[in-house]
Parts: sequence; C-alpha cells; structure tokens
Amino acid sequence: FTLTPPSAEVTEAVNKAGEKYLQLNHKDTLVLTFNVHDYPGWTATINDLQVTPTTTANHQLQLTLDPNTGEHKDIRLTLTPSPLVQFASTASLFALLTVLFIFIYHFTHKHAYQSLGILAATVLTANIFFALVTSDNKGQVYDPVYWEKRYLESQWVNPMSKHPIGDHGLYTWAGWAYVHGENPILINGETPPLGKYFIGLGLLLTSSTFVIGLTFSTFMFASLYLVNRKVTGNPWLALLPLAILSLEPIVTNSLTLTMLDNLQVGFLALYFYFLLGATRWKHFILAALMLGGIISVKLYTTGILLAVSSLFFYSLTRRWPSLARYLLSLPAAGLVHLLSYTGFFLHSGTLRQYLGVQKYIFNFYRQGGPKVPFGSYWLLVFFNRWRVWWGPAWGEFYTLTTRQWLPTWPANAIAFLVSLIIFVKQLAKHFRLKNPNIADYYLIVSWLLFYSLFLSAIGGWPHYMMLFLPFSNLIMIKLALDFRPQLTRAIRPLLPAINQALPL
Repeated sequence: FTLTPPSAEVTEAVNKAGEKYLQLNHKDTLVLTFNVHDYPGWTATINDLQVTPTTTANHQLQLTLDPNTGEHKDIRLTLTPSPLVQFASTASLFALLTVLFIFIYHFTHKHAYQSLGILAATVLTANIFFALVTSDNKGQVYDPVYWEKRYLESQWVNPMSKHPIGDHGLYTWAGWAYVHGENPILINGETPPLGKYFIGLGLLLTSSTFVIGLTFSTFMFASLYLVNRKVTGNPWLALLPLAILSLEPIVTNSLTLTMLDNLQVGFLALYFYFLLGATRWKHFILAALMLGGIISVKLYTTGILLAVSSLFFYSLTRRWPSLARYLLSLPAAGLVHLLSYTGFFLHSGTLRQYLGVQKYIFNFYRQGGPKVPFGSYWLLVFFNRWRVWWGPAWGEFYTLTTRQWLPTWPANAIAFLVSLIIFVKQLAKHFRLKNPNIADYYLIVSWLLFYSLFLSAIGGWPHYMMLFLPFSNLIMIKLALDFRPQLTRAIRPLLPAINQALPL
C-alpha cells in the first residue's frame, strides 16, 4: 500500500493473500492506496465499520481517511469468494463429502482407522503448510532497538499513547529484556514470566520470531497428539482432533507468532497425559509440574480452575487414593511458579513482594473491564454474536462478529454437552450401584465444565477458545468411538445400496 501524503505512522501491518490489515495514526487527511487489482469481492472496513473503496485509473483500490473520525485507524481489506470460487469450493465440498461417505462405509471394516488417519494427516499437513507459506514474519530478524522504541511509545508505558503494540510484540520484547537481565515485574509484570523467558532464549538462539512461534505450535500439537492417543487408544484416530483443530483460524493465525496460548495449551495437554489413568506418584508429580507450567505462562486462573475440576472429578468418583496423591503433589506446581520468578528474586525481591505481585496481577485483570451479561460468551460460540464493552461510551455494550468463528464451535459445544449428560448419568449410576467404572477421560469433561462456567462469567475474547477446542474435539471423536456400535447398526442396512452405488 501507499499513503498520500506519507505522514501517517503505521504501527502494524499484515499482508496476506486475500487479506490486508494495518493500524495507523494520522493527523492529516490521507489517501490510502492498496496495491491490489479491483477484483469483485474486495470489502473494506475502518474500525470494524464497512466502507466502500474507490477505484483508481490503474484499477487499484483507495480509501480516504479523515482525522475527524479518529486519529487511530484499524483498516482491513478482505477478498470474499467470487461466484467462480464459490462454485469451486462447493465442488470441493461435494468431493470431500463423497470421500467421507466412503469412509463411513469403511467404518465397519478392518482398515477404517488407518483410512481416517491418512485423511486427517493430509488435512493437518495441508493447513499447517498453507499457514506457514502465508506467514508474514518468515525470514525476519529480530531488531531489539526497533522493538524497544515501539514498547516505550506504546500504551503499556503511556496509557494515552497513539502507538499501540500487540501482545506478540510485547511478549517478544519482554522476553528479550528478561534474558538480558531485566527484572520480570517491570515489563509486562501482569503476566507470569516463564513463557517470555522461553521467547527470550529462542531469540538468543535464532533471532527469529517465526521459529519461536513454530516451536511453540509444534510443542502444542505434539502434546495434544499424546493425550489424543491415550484417550482414543489408536495412533491413527489421534490425528483426527488435530486435523479439526488445524482448520481453526485462532490456531493458524498464531502458528508462527510469539503468543503464549499455544505454549499453555501444550502444558495443559501434558497435564492430562500424565494424569489420565495415573496411579503412581511420579505421574501425579509430573502432572503437577505441568500445572506449574500452566500458571507460570499466563494468568493463574486457568490453573486454579484446572485443579478444582480435577478435585471435583476425584471426589465425585470416590477415587480417594488418587485424590490424596493429587493434593500432596500440588506444591510442585507452586514450586515451578516460584522458580519462574528467579529473575525477580535476583533483583533482591522478597517472598512478601512476590505475593504482592500476585495480588497486583489479580487486581489488574479484575479491573480490566466491565463484566458482560452472564452467559453472553455462548452467543459468540453458537451464533458468532460477540458482546463487547468498548462502545461509544466505556461500558456500553454492542455486538460484533469475528472472522475467527467457525461452525465447529457450536458443534464442539454440543459434543461437550452430550458428554456432560453421559457423565452425570454415570455418576448417578455410580452412587446408586457403587459402580466405580467411570472412564478416566471424563476428567477432561470436568475441565471443560469448569472452564465453560468461567467463560460464562467474563467478557471473553475469541482466542479464549484455545483452551476449549482442542479437548472438545477429542471428546467429540471419543463420543463417536463410544457410539460406534449404534452407528454401525444404523449404517448396516444402507451398505448394500452404498456398495451398489460406489463399488469398492
């Protein structure tokens, strides 16, 4: 793009195929020209309000920016599918459904799982490859001088700043400063430091945010595969939840960014991997160490919810030995959190001051914004109706949509509700008949329950689903496995007709 006159300050720019995004600050009237061809399907928004771009003599798109409507602009240009692309997409969808139809036929046969696994691996590889190819930070070398200047001019130093910095930029600069001796509570002190230390170490080794983000994402997918394999009991089926997850924009958009969500999800997956079916002390201690990683990467609310949900599961299922081992292993999680503040203690920090920092973090997030009506987050999940609180007046609600939403969100929520109903029925049977045979994976259902209640009570962001979708995907696949005999009986009468239509 080009700016006329070039007097605006561009604070962030993203250039992807079919999507252009930039943040800028300006005090003069500007003409923004996008270096794209005026092709049917381009839509433009300024601060989430749709506008109509004009066309230049060279068939490029232009926007006129007036400072009277605000000096800070978030501008997005998006290419929506043309009729030809929509037709091609419909044809591809039909082909995919045909393939799935064939796999349904194979569902009752010997090699069904291998076939589904190969399909899942293909989808997973294709989506990750596309995300890597379209990433806009490939080959960039981290420039600490530039990012220090960006940080010092940002809203984190000056609340009235017109030069905001995104979370990934903040985390990256904080990590760089930490490994060069900075006290971790002085830069982004409202977030625990462990993940930013990993980022700083990665910068020392590679000088590439692309490599660091990809490393975090690889850790997340590998950890999820381990827990998926433990729950499904099959190495091929373990790929299915990952393939579904790779379709999510909240995953692909952050695949190579230095965000902390992927790292936290990786620790959460390993927590379940060690805890599911745990009987020995070492498994509980390893799970507690992963819990320590969770609370040392982002706000400790997630860890508290996770611990409460696990205690809830062990208590209701009357697994008293497991409950005792779990409680006695919890100090290991606190030890990890304490060690993550080693840099703070090396700067003469005391234990009392450490507790004061945790109180500050709690108050920071508690006062971060007005509460939205209870349960409004599920309007986003089911209908892509996102209730936000930064309207014309602070605290005034209005509704947005997000491009990160997919129909998989309500499907996952429904799968969770079905599994929760089954869990409640099994608990009732357990108390009535003293039957201890409640599957271990309902520990994950218990987590989803408590996390869902938490989402119901806060004003959440779309990326909060990162802690929900990977595990609800797994539950959805597990439900299909549990109901396979019923599905097989339902499909069996159709097999002769399918075989005649599609001889295999």
